[in-house]
Amino acid sequence: MPGIPRSKGCRSCKARRIKCDENWPACSPCVLRGYDCPGPTSLVKFIRDGNHKNSRSELYVERGNISTAWVSEVCARPRRSTESPEPEGPDKRRRPANIATIPAAHLTCFRLPSKLRPLPTTVTDRLAAQLVSHLNRATDRGMILSKSYLQYVPGRLAYFPCLRDTIALFCTVWSNFRRGRQSLDFINLPAYGKAIRSLRRALGTEQAFAVETLAAVTILQRTEELFNPGGQRMIHDQGMATLLENIGPPEPSDEFHISVLCEDYSILVPYWIMSGWKNVMNESPFRTPIIEGFAKYTGNNRLSPLVQTAFHRFDAVTKALPVLIRACESLWEPSNGEFNHGSSIYITNCFKETHEVAEDIMAKFLEGALGTGDIEEKLDEASLCETSYYFSTIYLAQIVLGLTSVHLCIVRMRYDWSAAHGLPETRNIYSKLRELSEHVWKYARFLRSVESFIGVTSQRSLYLTLEVAGVDEKEYLLDLISDMDSFRRRLPVQRDDLEAQILMYARLLTGRRP
Repeated sequence: MPGIPRSKGCRSCKARRIKCDENWPACSPCVLRGYDCPGPTSLVKFIRDGNHKNSRSELYVERGNISTAWVSEVCARPRRSTESPEPEGPDKRRRPANIATIPAAHLTCFRLPSKLRPLPTTVTDRLAAQLVSHLNRATDRGMILSKSYLQYVPGRLAYFPCLRDTIALFCTVWSNFRRGRQSLDFINLPAYGKAIRSLRRALGTEQAFAVETLAAVTILQRTEELFNPGGQRMIHDQGMATLLENIGPPEPSDEFHISVLCEDYSILVPYWIMSGWKNVMNESPFRTPIIEGFAKYTGNNRLSPLVQTAFHRFDAVTKALPVLIRACESLWEPSNGEFNHGSSIYITNCFKETHEVAEDIMAKFLEGALGTGDIEEKLDEASLCETSYYFSTIYLAQIVLGLTSVHLCIVRMRYDWSAAHGLPETRNIYSKLRELSEHVWKYARFLRSVESFIGVTSQRSLYLTLEVAGVDEKEYLLDLISDMDSFRRRLPVQRDDLEAQILMYARLLTGRRP
C-alpha cells in the first residue's frame, strides 16, 4: 500500500539511503557516525493534515515516553515550511530539525521486545508450535486428550517420529473441526497413513517400548475415536495393553508416564472387561500412581479423598464384570457355556454383591461431592427430570459419568439374568434400572455444554437408558445423541435406523448378542 514503509530500518539510514542492519537499540551505521539512532520505523503511519509533498523531510526523534501535555503543546505550534532550503557545503546529509516543529501525528513510541522469538524452521518446530497454540486455545477436556500429558509432547517430537506424525494427524483433524469443515474418513487422509507407517517402524526399533510410543498410540486411538466417521476402525486397544504391560509401572516422579496411564485407564478398562484380558492396572505397581494421578488432575483437594476411595473399591467391580458378561452371553448363546444349578447360584450372588458395591460407591461419591458443593442439582425446565447436575470441573463430570455407566450396565445385566431365571427380585431390579436411567438423564445439560466430539465419549450411558424410556423421553434422547454426533457423523441420520443402531450397541454392552 502506498505510504507504508517496507522495512523497520531507522529513519536516519533511510534518509541517507544506506542499508540499516537493524541491530537495536542502535544500528551500526548510526554508531559509526556518532548519531543517536532513532530506532525501528513504525510500519503504520497516520497523517492528519493532508498529503505531505516532502515526505522524506520527516524528523528523527529520540524515542521515549511522550506525555499528553507535551503533545498538545507541540500540536499548537505552527508547522515549519516545507520549502526549507537544503543544507549547503560538503556535508549535505539531512539533519533533524527542531522538535517543536514536528506534527504530533508523526511522533511515535516503540518498545524493543525483551527477546526475539525464533521462527520455526523445521517440520518438528512447526508442529510443536501448532500443538502449543492448540493447548493455549483449547477448552478444558478433562481426561479426553488431557493437557496433563500433552504439555510434555512438544519437546519430544524431534526424537520420536511416530509421536510427531501422530500429532500431525491430530492437528490436521482438529483444524478441520475448528474451521467447521466436514469430517473425512481417516482411510482417505495421507496424514493417517503416515502415522500408521511411522508407528509400525517404531515398533521394530529400540523405541518400541518407550513411553512416547505408548503416548503416540494413545493419541492415535483418541483421535480416531473422536474424529473418524468411518465405520471400519482400526482397534488399537490390544496394542496399547501389550505396550503398557511391557513398559512396566511408572516411576513416582515421571509425571508424563503417569498422566498417559490415566488416559489409558479410561480407554482400556472397557476393553479389558469385554475381552477378559488381564487388567494389569489393578496391580499395585500401576494402581497407586494411577489413583493418585486421577486425584491430582481433578484440580480440587476436596475431591482427592473421594476419588481415591472410589477407585480403590472400583477394582472389585472391574474384576467381577468379565465373569458376569460371560454369564449373560450364555443366556443368548448357550454354546458359549452352560451353567449348572450351582454355577447359577454363584452368578446370582456375584451379581448381587457387585451391584451393591457399585451402588454404594456411587452413593457415597455423589453424597461427598454434593456436600462439598462441587456438584449441584438445580431446577432445569429443559431436563426430562426437571433438574440437572452442575459440576465444578469437567474432570469430575467424566469420572461420575464413567462410574454411573458401569453401575447402569451391572443393573441391566442383573435384570436380564433375574428375568431369565424367574427370580423374585426381578421387578425391584427393573424399578432400580428405571430410577438409575432418570439419574443419567440429569447429565444431559452437561453433555450439551461440552464440545460435540468430547460428548460422544460418554454416550454409552445414554444408550442403556433408551430401552426403558417412554415415547417423549426416547425422542429427547435421540435428539441429544444425534446432536452430539453432528461432527463425527458415525450414526445413521434416519430416526428408525438411529434407534436400531443404538439398541444394538446397548445389547453389545450388556452381553446380549444381536
